[in-house]
This record gives sequence, structure tokens and C-alpha cells, in this order.
Amino acid sequence: MVAGIYAAQIAKANKWVKWGSISPDYAYGRDFTDAFFTILQMKYPEVKIVTQMWPKLFEPDYTSHITAALNAKPDAIFSAFWGGDLATFLEQAQMFGFFDQVKFFGNGIADYSVLKAVKKVPAGLYTGSRYLRNVPDTKENQEFCDKYQKKFGDLPTHWSQECYTGVLFMEAAAKKAGTLETEPMIKALEGLTIKAPWGSPPKGTITMRAKDHTPIHYAEAWGMTIANPPYVKDIQYIDWDTILQHEELIYKKRGWI
Repeated sequence: MVAGIYAAQIAKANKWVKWGSISPDYAYGRDFTDAFFTILQMKYPEVKIVTQMWPKLFEPDYTSHITAALNAKPDAIFSAFWGGDLATFLEQAQMFGFFDQVKFFGNGIADYSVLKAVKKVPAGLYTGSRYLRNVPDTKENQEFCDKYQKKFGDLPTHWSQECYTGVLFMEAAAKKAGTLETEPMIKALEGLTIKAPWGSPPKGTITMRAKDHTPIHYAEAWGMTIANPPYVKDIQYIDWDTILQHEELIYKKRGWI
């Protein structure tokens, strides 16, 4: 949801109406891409999809997809690549001058595991991540990052954030339930709100939504990549009221509610 909301703002401001996508050909890649374009076209109806490509998961060579995308002459490309596939694509696309010819939107480019795998971070790409040292730009988040790096010798990734969040929730639920038994722990977790370094400003809290046990209200933001730390600039936060409104629209479109 967040990617589409953010992209619509940028696209409308720049009149980028011709769009394409290159995403991995499995459920996650197709669902994420569908949700992205649903929201993008909902908020900016002038958008037209001129090309879509679905390389296999763990594709080693994206040459044909890169050249086909450039031949379609889109204003911008969205991708649901992640991890190794994303790093591989970024490396290969730079060899073709891809990012000099089209605007690129992709989640997770700024995740530190991807940045570590890419020899040269391309500047000017639009991205978000569930963890960045400067999202939110608070003392608590920076202290977490510093302590993590000191202990493990590496920067935390969004997986680090999620695991740490899980531990914080388990600790709080155990204290609330007064036991580690499964059912009382489940009940204690439902609707539970905790303080976390990446809780949305200004409260700095995250809530475990009762109806589906999904964490909400963590800091969600996108920005533009730069080649050096902190790797993302011009951060724009997406508020959770907006995220949840668009989540409901996607669920209705898919017949889930």
C-alpha cells in the first residue's frame, strides 16, 4: 500500500503517466505489483501500464527484461524484487544505464543487506524499507542502530527490526498475561501497544492489531537513494490512517471483506 501511495504523489507532481513493472513471477511478486498499480491508478487515474515483465524467482540474468523495459519507453518502472534478486537486478541495470533513462520505484533498496551486496548504490531511485537508521530520525532509533552495529559488526536490517519487535511484544505480553501459556499469551498480545525505536512519530509505539495479529503503526516512509550514508534522503512519512484506508480498498477489490 505504502509504495503506491508514495508513488502517486511523486508521479502526479512530475506527470509520469507511462508505467511498467519488472517483478518476480510468483504470488508475492504478482500480489505486490497488483496492489501497487491499483493504488497508483486510483490516486492518479491518468497512469497507463505500458509493459509488465515477470522473470522467474532467482533469475541470474535480467538482460532481456532490462532491454525490453527500455524499449517500451516508460516514464517509470515499479519492481517487487527483494534480497538477492534485487541486488542482482540493480547491478545489471546499472551496466545498461537503466536508471538514467527511467525512474525506478522499488521497496527494500535501502535495506542494509541489499546495500552491502551492491558494489555501487545507484542514486535517485525511490525506495522504502521497514528499517533505516534515520526512520524515524530519533535518539532511540540511532542508539539501537549503534548498539546493534557494535555487537554484531554490521548494520541492522528490516529482519533485525522485526525480530527485535517480536521480542518486545513477547516480553510485554508475558508480563500482561502473567504466564507463558499459549492461549493467555495470544489474548494478551491482541491489541497490545508497545514502545519501540521505530514506532511512528510522535508516540513511538507499535500496536498488535487484534483481528489478524498484524503489527501496525511502525514508521513507514519512502525517499530517494543517495550513494553514501544515510543512503536515503527526502524522507516522506506515510501516516497509518491513510495506509489502513487503502488496505481496506485493496481487500474489498480482492473480495476479502
